[in-house]
Amino acid sequence: MKNKALHLPEYERITALSFDEMHVSSQICINKVQEEIMGTHTIVQVIMALGLLLKWKQPVYFNFDNPMTEPILKEVVNLESSEYQVYSVTSDLGPSNRNLTKSLGICETKPSIINPKYSFFFADGPHLLKLIRNHFLDKGFILETGEKIDTSTVQCLLHYSLSDLKLTYKVTQTHLNVTKSQRQKVKKAVQLFSRSVSKVVTFCGERNIIEGTGKTTATFIELENDWFDIFNSNFPYNANKGKSAYVLLRNLFTDFAVKYPIKYLLTTKLNQDILETLFPFVSVGITHDHPTPLEFITYRIRSYILGKHPSEMFTLSENSSVDNANTFTLDELRAMPCITEYLLVIISDLNFLIWVNQLAHYHHLCFVNFHGDYFRHEGNVIQSVTDIVLNMCSEFLREVIYYFVKTRTYIR
Repeated sequence: MKNKALHLPEYERITALSFDEMHVSSQICINKVQEEIMGTHTIVQVIMALGLLLKWKQPVYFNFDNPMTEPILKEVVNLESSEYQVYSVTSDLGPSNRNLTKSLGICETKPSIINPKYSFFFADGPHLLKLIRNHFLDKGFILETGEKIDTSTVQCLLHYSLSDLKLTYKVTQTHLNVTKSQRQKVKKAVQLFSRSVSKVVTFCGERNIIEGTGKTTATFIELENDWFDIFNSNFPYNANKGKSAYVLLRNLFTDFAVKYPIKYLLTTKLNQDILETLFPFVSVGITHDHPTPLEFITYRIRSYILGKHPSEMFTLSENSSVDNANTFTLDELRAMPCITEYLLVIISDLNFLIWVNQLAHYHHLCFVNFHGDYFRHEGNVIQSVTDIVLNMCSEFLREVIYYFVKTRTYIR
């Protein structure tokens, strides 16, 4: 990103951040390159940076089993050192994220932090719409006037739609009976809180086809529709004036509109759609429900970062220099008299099983002393255990101990 910033004008480096969690497999795995044991983990926290005015994106942070905290976020937001200016931060309304906004003092009267410029905080629009829909279905809303808005009006419309005349052609009973995983889908919430539903409620209320709070319900549904259109706009202008991308969000827009040559703001960049496209990419092609931490780091996130430009890192079908230290041909083995003669001496002078058991005993003591009750989460664990065993068994060659420790570690 630092190299890219050298070729971008200042206004194209205006940045939005979005962060969210995804589940990973709790399986223990080994990074053979780094000799690092990974697991068990359940979630991975990911922060994605994307351009507000230019089409670019880049994962900038991930960590396992670590909720987002104020120090982590402020460190990532401070991309000033990389010549990027973060103007917005988006997250869903999960419990840990709500605690984060409280710790930052984010509220209706203070929607931003200064770091060192204003960084405005936004709730993910699609996630917030689903939460509103869920509360509408489960409990309803009681207004200050005492009126209650719930599903009774929509149920009445569905009852009249059982005939050949369909009043709500987008909405069916399934929109009111969503449960479990179905509640994670945004489409049904958008269809329920749509302008067409609002219009048909108003139409039926004016003709006394439905009774009760029909007018209030219609106003509420139309309000939700217009709000979501504003926070989910892909177009600079729209026939629906409420859907124009720059109508609201004036605090954010005016903060840099005077300084930079822009006329509108696409608000889809202020939600978590960019992460919703990343997570399926990370999970595609695996045979289990969730990727392991090793799959996420080694195979998925690396490919996503490289994107259309793998040649910048990959060369001649290889992504690293070839390491032949662990691979030998038959001729090369025959050219190693030191190891061959050493093994022959060991086997001839000692009982082979006693030799293996002795090394296994030392390895077990060193393994428990190094890892404790679980695996130590750091790099070069095989090299470290090899050094400890070698100090206890100086009569053995390091190469022999290394491959013994490596095999036993993989087995454990």
